[in-house]
Amino acid sequence: MPSSSNSRILKFAFILLSLAASIFLFIDTFLSFYNLTICPTVACKIAENYLIFDSYILTSLGGIFFLSLVFVYFLYDKKKGYYEFILWLLILSALAFDGVLVGYLFKTKTFCILCLAVASLILFCLISFSCISKNYKSILVGVFIWISSFSAINILNLKKDIKTIPKLEDSVMIHVPAKKHARFYAHLFVSLHCIHCIDVLYNLSKKDGFDNIDWKIHFVGGSEQDYQKVAYMLKDPKIKTEPFKVIIKYILEQKLNKIKYDRDIEKKFKSANHYFKYMGFRGIPLLKVKFDIYDVIVLGDRNIGRFLLEKKIVDKWYLIK
Repeated sequence: MPSSSNSRILKFAFILLSLAASIFLFIDTFLSFYNLTICPTVACKIAENYLIFDSYILTSLGGIFFLSLVFVYFLYDKKKGYYEFILWLLILSALAFDGVLVGYLFKTKTFCILCLAVASLILFCLISFSCISKNYKSILVGVFIWISSFSAINILNLKKDIKTIPKLEDSVMIHVPAKKHARFYAHLFVSLHCIHCIDVLYNLSKKDGFDNIDWKIHFVGGSEQDYQKVAYMLKDPKIKTEPFKVIIKYILEQKLNKIKYDRDIEKKFKSANHYFKYMGFRGIPLLKVKFDIYDVIVLGDRNIGRFLLEKKIVDKWYLIK
């Protein structure tokens, strides 16, 4: 049983962290209107594609939830009564909802740090308020609700019908065919917001040419700003001869005038995200190499570097700091 001083600390932590979470989520909601996010993972962008509505709705609802906790707690602190019931209703409902959400992320192997951080904060609210209200059994109730929701979504067979299997070729944004007979076909998945992807693109840009490799480049994520940048890339006259230099040029370009772009660009972003999710890929950059009788999947900039060095596709590999 917590002492009075520990109880005050818990009350302070409950209010402070709930308020901080609310502000954090509202800031992310605001940033989403500028195609930005607090979440540092590309998985966050991929996870957005599972939602039936825009991600800002989910983050704003999360912000309202944590703000409601603070508001109701102040009422509870002055006059307990049914305010305690409302707090438990909010916390346990959030645990049930979050268990399904996080369970689906684990099922699809899409690990979004923002979602996991929110889950941790809800769990903290459960434990801290259980101690404040001296209702310790509620910790077990809340944990079992979360585990039940998490488990329920993971025992369902949500595999796609064979007709909906995404085709790899549908998401090819930039194709640079081999000038001679291709040794192999390389599909490179990158994001416009990933330093590790820039590392790979930079090293490939140092190579004068790839006469016997067929390169197909796919972009994951996708925002209005991304579509604009890709539109500029596709209009660049050097995109077929120096594709990697062109891609880096526009990734690093911060000020571009808005232009009309082909909606096919947006479709290809979505196709790449769909393929990425369906195949269960966990991160980028990712290189899928198709040889005559087998495929090789290489994940991560350093692994891609080692693979390209071993195959003598590049002579050196530079690490960008």
